[in-house]
Amino acid sequence: MEERKVSWLELFYDLIFVVAISSTTHLLLEIEKEPQRMFLIMGEYLLMVVPLWWAWAGETMFLNRYGLIIKKPALFMFVQMLFMLLMTASFNLNFDATYPTFLIGYIGIRFSTILQYYSVQRCLEDEKSRKVVKLLRNYFTMTILISSSSIFFDGSLRYFILFLGMFLDIVIPLFNHNRLNSAPVDVAHLAERLGLFTLITFGETVVALIGILTGKTNHIETLLYVGLSFLVIILIWWSYYDQMDDVIDKEQETNGQLLLYSNLFLLLAVTFFAAALHLGAQQHVQPKVLVHLFFMSFFLFYSVKHFIFNRHRKGEIERKMIKRILLLGSLIIGMYLLALIVHPSVLIILICLAVLSLLDNQLRYQF
Repeated sequence: MEERKVSWLELFYDLIFVVAISSTTHLLLEIEKEPQRMFLIMGEYLLMVVPLWWAWAGETMFLNRYGLIIKKPALFMFVQMLFMLLMTASFNLNFDATYPTFLIGYIGIRFSTILQYYSVQRCLEDEKSRKVVKLLRNYFTMTILISSSSIFFDGSLRYFILFLGMFLDIVIPLFNHNRLNSAPVDVAHLAERLGLFTLITFGETVVALIGILTGKTNHIETLLYVGLSFLVIILIWWSYYDQMDDVIDKEQETNGQLLLYSNLFLLLAVTFFAAALHLGAQQHVQPKVLVHLFFMSFFLFYSVKHFIFNRHRKGEIERKMIKRILLLGSLIIGMYLLALIVHPSVLIILICLAVLSLLDNQLRYQF
């Protein structure tokens, strides 16, 4: 497979989606008003952000495999960006009022991707590649029809059918991973796309800190909070990006599914952490809520990062890391449980995360 570099068009496309995801993150701040509904609000957030991510992921995988073959991909991608604007503007807590425009936006994005599969199939000479295209095209067409049929129903049944179609759209490639091996991805290109997407998402944490500082730049406690928060952000960023290029095997032959789906959990970890930073700056947020959000987001990022590194590491890297990873994971869980009992201040929570991040950064993958 010819190696590809991320294009300016792909970067523009990624930026549109990251901004769209950013616009939904504010929904997590509703936890401040109703802390007793924290996990329910997080579930509602997932129902909004996962379709956004999947719309991006579907196009990303297509471009990785067939971006060098399809003619004028910009035409399809610009159309998807327009539908993304409509879909993003339809997100709010009164979902009934904006459901039709959300559906049009989602169907428009996915239908555009399906049209690309139809377009590229006749350009492929390899029979195995043609079968993969046909497989994905047919499955995605079926699932989009399921989601589209939700327009004919009302109430809870409407949303059940809508998200059933989306769920099948997401999981069907996982159940066909052996057949997708016939069309391996360009790991170097995919890892770069995923890394850049996650990196831009880190901007949410910076936006959170700027919002906290605004109007309070002369408050010592606020400056300390922002300083500690930024230190933790740096350490989390460093733990992933400092070793990513050296650890991940760019020559590995794989269908790319695990690498792609892991990106969703990195995205959630970063956005949850950004929300925790916002809420942590509020003096009236319950300590238990902050403990849940900070430790959960940190543990999620930590776990997914090491999963990616171990699953896609180069062959010459030592295999003795697993015990040390599990040991540190146990330490994170232990600190989380202790924090639920003693209810530490948010500054103490940040110090704990900084120490855990420093320990995590010591888990270097050796060649």
